[in-house]
Amino acid sequence: MLLSLLLPACGSDDGIQVHNTGPEATIVEPADGASLPEGQPVALVGVVADIDDPLADLVVTWRLDGVEACAPAAPDAEGNTRCEVEPAVGSHDVTLVVTDPERAPGQASSSFTVVETHAPSAEITAPEDGAHYVAGTLVNLEGVVADYEDGAAELTVWWESTVQDLSELDVVVDSDGTVTASTTLEVGAHALSLHVQDTDGKTASDTITLSVTEGNSPPTCAITSPADGTIFNVEDGAAMSATVADPDQAPGSLDVSWSSDRDGDLGAATPDEAGLVESVLPLSLGDHTVTLAVQDTEGELCTDHVAIRMDSAPTVSITSPSGGTVVDAGVPVEVAVVATDATDPEDALVVTWSSSIDGVLGTGSPDSGGDLSFTLTGLSVGAHTITVEVEDTAGFSSTDHLSLTVNGLPSAPVVSIEPASPTTEDTLTAVIDTPSVDPEGGAVSYSYAWTADGDATPAVSATVPSSSTSKGQVWEVTVTPIDSRGSAGTAATAAVTIQDSPPVLTTVSLSPDSPRVDDTITANASATDVDGDVVSFLYAWTVDGIAAPATGASLRSGFSKGDVVEVTVTPTADGLDGDSDTASVTVVNTPPTAPVVSISPSDPYAGVDPLTCAIDTFSSDADGDDVTYAIAWTVDGADAGVTGYTVPRTATSPGEFWVCEVTPSDDEDTGESGTASVVVLGDPVDYAHIQYPCTLSLGPDVDQDVYGWVYEAGVTDDVGEGA
Repeated sequence: MLLSLLLPACGSDDGIQVHNTGPEATIVEPADGASLPEGQPVALVGVVADIDDPLADLVVTWRLDGVEACAPAAPDAEGNTRCEVEPAVGSHDVTLVVTDPERAPGQASSSFTVVETHAPSAEITAPEDGAHYVAGTLVNLEGVVADYEDGAAELTVWWESTVQDLSELDVVVDSDGTVTASTTLEVGAHALSLHVQDTDGKTASDTITLSVTEGNSPPTCAITSPADGTIFNVEDGAAMSATVADPDQAPGSLDVSWSSDRDGDLGAATPDEAGLVESVLPLSLGDHTVTLAVQDTEGELCTDHVAIRMDSAPTVSITSPSGGTVVDAGVPVEVAVVATDATDPEDALVVTWSSSIDGVLGTGSPDSGGDLSFTLTGLSVGAHTITVEVEDTAGFSSTDHLSLTVNGLPSAPVVSIEPASPTTEDTLTAVIDTPSVDPEGGAVSYSYAWTADGDATPAVSATVPSSSTSKGQVWEVTVTPIDSRGSAGTAATAAVTIQDSPPVLTTVSLSPDSPRVDDTITANASATDVDGDVVSFLYAWTVDGIAAPATGASLRSGFSKGDVVEVTVTPTADGLDGDSDTASVTVVNTPPTAPVVSISPSDPYAGVDPLTCAIDTFSSDADGDDVTYAIAWTVDGADAGVTGYTVPRTATSPGEFWVCEVTPSDDEDTGESGTASVVVLGDPVDYAHIQYPCTLSLGPDVDQDVYGWVYEAGVTDDVGEGA
C-alpha cells in the first residue's frame, strides 16, 4: 500500500530543476605584468576545472591580443593547458577561455610585456689592423666581448679567417670579457673576425685585415715637404709631409716617428691608408735636422732627413687708445704701438695699419726701441676694427686689434622762429622744420641758445616769453642737435625782428545811448599800447549805413528819428593801426513841447460863466510828427470828469479851484503838459443887503474884495463860516 503511493511520485520530473555550474580558468604563466626578453618562445600555461563535467569534455582556447593563438583543445587529465607563442616586442594581452558541453564559459586574463634585448659587442684589440707577419710566426689574437643582459661565461665566442679554418681554435673568455687565443696563420691576406652571440641569439663581430708572407721586405719612406732651408714660425710649428709604404703590410701597421738633432724625439705619427703622413712638429728656435723613421713589424727600418730653421714672428701691441673707444666723426685718433722681434732689429720691421671699414690706412716702421705712433683721420662712421700688423724680414707677422667706434654726428636741422613777424605780445617759439638725422638711427635732442641784438640771453628753451622782448630787437636762436651719447652735431640758426605792436582798443561806446535829433552823439574810446606809444583814434561815422562827413569824436547832425548811427573807432600809435571796433545807437523819438494854455473867463462866477480852456501857443515836434492834445480838468485837485475844452456853468460852485491840463502827443510819446487855473467866484450881491463889513480870501492870485451877505449865526456855507 505504501509502495504504490510512492511510485508515482518517484516516476515524475515535475518540479525538479537541474543547475549547470560553468567551468573555471586560471592563467599560471606568464605572471600578470611579467617582462620577458625578446627572441624567445613564450609558454602560455593555465589550469581549468569544472565540477559538473569531465575535463575531457571541456574545450580550451588561448587568445593573444584578441587573436586565437592555439587551436581549441581539451586540457590534460589534470586540467593543465599549454600554448607556445612568439610575440613581438611590446605589451600583450592573454585570454584563456574554457567552455563545457553546455557551452557555459569560464575565462581568465592577464598581460605581459616583451622587452627588447641588447646585442652583444665585440672588439679586436690585437693584432692591429693591417699588421704583417712572416709565415710560421705565432700570432696572439686578443679581443673584448660584452653583453648587457648576459655574463661573459654565457656568451658564445669564436674567430674566423677568410684564409684558413679557425673553428678548432682554443678560445679563452675571462669573466671580464677578455678573449685570448694563439695560432700561426697561413700565407695570404686575412680578413680576421671575432664573433660573439648572446643567449637571445643576437650577435656582433669585429674584423681587421692582416697579411702573412713567406719573407719580409723593408719599408720605404720619403719627406715630401718642406724643402731644405725652409724657415718656419716657431709659434706655428713645422708642417711636415711624408709618404711611407711597405710591400708586406698596410701603412697603418708601420711604426712612424719624428726626431730632431736639436730637440730629440718628437713623437709618433700615423699614416693614412695611402701612406700619407701629415705632422706639425713643435720645434724650438734655431736650425734643425729633422729625421723621419719608419719601422715594420719585423724590425726593418727606413729613414729620411730635412734641414729647416725655426724662427719667431715679431710681436705688436697697441698701447693706446684702449679698446672700445668711441670718438665723434672728424676727431683725429692718436694710436701708439710697440713692436718687437727676437732676431730682427725693431727699426727693420714694417708696420701696417688698416680698418675693417676703410681698408689700409698707412704703413711705417718703429724706432730702434720698437715704438711707433700714427694718427687716424677721416674714418668713416661706424664700428671699426683697427688692425695693426707687423712683419719681419723673414716674412713672419703678427697682429693686434683695436675696437674703435666713430660716432656719426646728427645732421643740421632746418629751423625757424614762429611767428615770423612777432610783436612784443608774441611768445617766440623755435620750430624744427626738418629734424636732424642721426647716422646710427639714435634719438636726437636739441639745445637752444638765444641772443637779442647779438647779446646772449638767459633763454635756453625752445620758447622766449613776450615779456622778454622789445620793439625793434633782433632775436636769433641757435639750435644744436645732440645725439644719445651727448655729442653735438652741426647747429642751425634763425632770426626775427620784433615788430611794433598795434594799439588795442579796450572800450568803444556812444553817448547818449538813446539820442534824439537835437542831441550831439559822442564816441567814447579807450586803448592800450604795450610798447608805451601814444594812442590816438580814427573815427568813421555812418547813419543807416551811409557814411557821414564827420571824422571827429562827435556827430552833431545829419540823423533823424529811427536812424542807426554807428561809429567805427580805429586806434593808432606810431603810425600803426590796431584792430577797429564799432558801437551804434538808434535815434529815438523826441516828444512834442508843452503848449501854452489859458482859461476864460479869468474871473468866472459860479452858475454864471462856463469855463473855456484855450491853446494859446501850440506844441512843436522836432521830428515833424503830427501832435494831438488830450484835455483833462480837475476841480480842487480831483478829476472833474470833463474831457472837453469847456466846463458848463452849471458844473461850477463858488470857491472851487479849477485847473485845465492840455497834454500833447505825437505818434510815439507824450510831451510835457500845459496848464491853466481859475477860482470860481460866488454870485454878486446888492450892497444894500450888507449887514456888516467882512474880508474873504477866495484863493491864490485872486483879488480880495469885500462882499456882503446875510449872516445867520451858527450856519456855514460854501464860502465860509460867519463871524
